[in-house]
Amino acid sequence: MRIPFLDLTLQHRSLLHEINRSIKKIFQSSAFLGGAETETFKKLFSQVTGARYTIPCSNGTSALYIALKACGITPGNEVITVPNTFIATAEALSLAGARIKLVDIDEKTHTIDIQKLKKALSSRTRCILPVFLYGLPCDMEKVMSLARKYRCRVVADACQAHGALFPYRGKRKKAGTVAEMSAFSFYPGKNLGAAGDAGAVSTDDPKLAETALMIANHGIRKNRYYHNSEGFNFRMDNLQSAILNIKIPLLQKWNARRREIAGLYIKSFKKAGIPVPLCPKGYTHVYHLFVIRVRNRDDLQKKLLEQGIQTGIHYPVPIHLQKAYAYLGYRKGSFPVSERLSREVVSLPIYPEMTDAQVAYVIKQVI
Repeated sequence: MRIPFLDLTLQHRSLLHEINRSIKKIFQSSAFLGGAETETFKKLFSQVTGARYTIPCSNGTSALYIALKACGITPGNEVITVPNTFIATAEALSLAGARIKLVDIDEKTHTIDIQKLKKALSSRTRCILPVFLYGLPCDMEKVMSLARKYRCRVVADACQAHGALFPYRGKRKKAGTVAEMSAFSFYPGKNLGAAGDAGAVSTDDPKLAETALMIANHGIRKNRYYHNSEGFNFRMDNLQSAILNIKIPLLQKWNARRREIAGLYIKSFKKAGIPVPLCPKGYTHVYHLFVIRVRNRDDLQKKLLEQGIQTGIHYPVPIHLQKAYAYLGYRKGSFPVSERLSREVVSLPIYPEMTDAQVAYVIKQVI
């Protein structure tokens, strides 16, 4: 049996007719930017996030940058984030001119360690940038409490967490709310993926939404060629909006299937003594990725590939050990949990189109 790490061909096979019809309409109208499909996307994705405003943009990295700049992050401002993440989290901070400060992650959830965050916060901190890794939000109740105490902003990197839920003040909140701003990516392999790069920022604050929109569109507030501030060209095109609009109604079903697969993995791997990340009570994980921890990772990957199973590693080198971020001054051993996980985690296939037989085969071969 051959099982790819991700099979987007299967996802698009049943949607291709509808996608082609939408693309044809856009070409007939020549409304490639800022058209009706983008306006529809704003409304549909706001239902996913629960936020009042959605600002479409070019990708997840630009979404993070837009959110940081809209929240007033300027060169030299200290922003705290984690080392165990894709480099885009750090790149957005670099582009905003922020002073990056890292704190390690929790070994059970793989999200930001709240106790270490407490120790790292100071009067110099201007923003906390937690990462909802693999599709699991962090403890936003405690993050927001600390942010209020230190009077700093919170921008959530929710690029892997479309549709995730977390407990907050006795209610279940959607990823995209609570933080001042949240960033999403629609990279093709995400739970909600475009046919190329695309992203969005969500917020409940009308002023932040307006600022973010201007940053994404050349500083234009209302009228073309009248620029209220310096901005950039970070717009999402109408073709990507159209494709996402077709997929958004299916997201909840797709996420539910991911949780089913994850449940089968977790039940079997726990019995076999193979560690998997914890999903705390009250959270709804959307399992963009499903990782296990093993000490013989290279051997496991090789043997699984021999049996037709593709796997991935997310992420093999933490931010502080990347050559690009050597200037931060961290060394090997600075963040032991992130470093240990970078050596041990393996991402297994998980996508809605996987059959139970395929899942069972992966489980059998891993064990």
